[in-house]
Amino acid sequence: MGEIPPELGNLLNLEYLYLNNNQLTGNIPPELGSLSKLLYLYLNNNQLTGNIPSELGNLSNLTRLYLNDNQLTGNIPPELGNLSKLYELYLSSNRLMGEIPSEFGNLLNLLYLYLNNNQLTGNIPSELGNLLNLWYLYLNNNQLTGSIPSELGNLSGLGLLYLSKNQLTGNIPPELGSLSNLYDLRLNDNQLTGNIPSEFSDLSRLCYLYLNNNQLLGSIPSGLNNLKKLKNLNLNNCGFDFLPTLTHSHLDSLWVGNNNLTFDDIIPNIGVPNAYFSYAPQDSVEITEDIHRCLRSDFSYTISDSHENNGYAWYKDNVLLPGVASNPLEIDYLREADSGSYRCVVTNALAPDLTLYSREKRLNFYPSPVSFDIAGQIDVSEDEIVVYSVPENADVDYSWYHTGGNILSYPTDNSIQVQWGSGGKGVLNSYSTNEHGCVSDTATLQVNIGPTTGIGDIYVREIKVYPNPASGAIRIISETAFPNDSMLEIIDSSGKVVKTEPLKDVVSYGTDLSFLPRGVYFIVIRSLGFSQKIVLQ
Repeated sequence: MGEIPPELGNLLNLEYLYLNNNQLTGNIPPELGSLSKLLYLYLNNNQLTGNIPSELGNLSNLTRLYLNDNQLTGNIPPELGNLSKLYELYLSSNRLMGEIPSEFGNLLNLLYLYLNNNQLTGNIPSELGNLLNLWYLYLNNNQLTGSIPSELGNLSGLGLLYLSKNQLTGNIPPELGSLSNLYDLRLNDNQLTGNIPSEFSDLSRLCYLYLNNNQLLGSIPSGLNNLKKLKNLNLNNCGFDFLPTLTHSHLDSLWVGNNNLTFDDIIPNIGVPNAYFSYAPQDSVEITEDIHRCLRSDFSYTISDSHENNGYAWYKDNVLLPGVASNPLEIDYLREADSGSYRCVVTNALAPDLTLYSREKRLNFYPSPVSFDIAGQIDVSEDEIVVYSVPENADVDYSWYHTGGNILSYPTDNSIQVQWGSGGKGVLNSYSTNEHGCVSDTATLQVNIGPTTGIGDIYVREIKVYPNPASGAIRIISETAFPNDSMLEIIDSSGKVVKTEPLKDVVSYGTDLSFLPRGVYFIVIRSLGFSQKIVLQ
């Protein structure tokens, strides 16, 4: 107990001073700096306080300096960088502050440097890359900032590198992959970004790799599978999105939870670690998105993880959709009641600890064009030419189809010129399409042509084309099946037919227009008297 007497500084021939593992208090006497022949100075595991005396930098023959596990405060004196014969420097588990002196780069004989468990700040000095004989470097549990200096890759003899639990940023330097003798690397609990360097696949003696609790991204290098001595691999709580199959490794423990991995990553590695495999939880899959659709169009939500043993449970507004267990979720001919938030819960019996949750897709509807009525019923004479119009709206395109007459022209965007045929009945239908490709309800005009012939009413089907504008495929929907002899024509603005296809006996028919350049085209079904303008973007 008690304090270290300053009179010890008078023992000028002293070579070894062991005062460790006592209950000594007070300051380290600066007089100890007079012991010019001192080789070993052990003051560790006491209750010493105050600053480290700069006078200790005068101990030119010192090879071992142990000041660890005390209550020392203040900065590390740069004068310690004068101890050119020093092999071992232990300053860990104190309350030291300030920066690591760059002068430590002069300690060329140093084998062990322990500065961990202090309150050190600032950058890691690049000069530490000069310590080519260093075996152990402990800088963990401080408040160090900045990037890891690439010069540490020069420490070819280094076996252990602990930089964990600091505030280090930037990428992991690929030069660390040159540390051929490294067996324990811990960079965990920092703010490191970027990828794991592929050069880490060359660390053939590595047994322990801890990179957890960083902001690392991308793929975990497949070359880690070749590290035959690797026993513990901790990659928890980063942002990795690919895990290679590590079947050739000899891992005892593997931690990959709290990343962006899926069952496609996890299941091939079930059974790989000999003792412990922690793979849950994982981040939600897919992206949160607001999706807008037109009424009567389609909606699909695909989960990218498609492992063959996956089970899918779909929810709308947090209510389970009964009987819906496929991937993707598909809804045809959307109605107002289909709006809401959709998400999926994915499970797999081969990896029972993991449940994947998809982010929400919020389905909303574009406003439909305002419905209009061109008339109810009119009488015309045989062969009479009549122009019909609907209310003008610059934000929509108009489509017309008819029976009982011939379309002569379109005088304006919102009108049509028709010559009605011989006596009987005709029908003129019209609907509008807005900028989102949404269509209005169909307006129907019943036409009595000349004297009644008694042939009865002519039935006209409702036909819709969406999307419009379009960027690739379009779909044509009829309220009843197209007749087998119906022919679809795509006509460009010059009147040239650029595509023809027979329409099958279906109510919904899709066709690909992605090969066509941008512009205005017309969708024509002559046997049904149908024509609609469409814009390809």
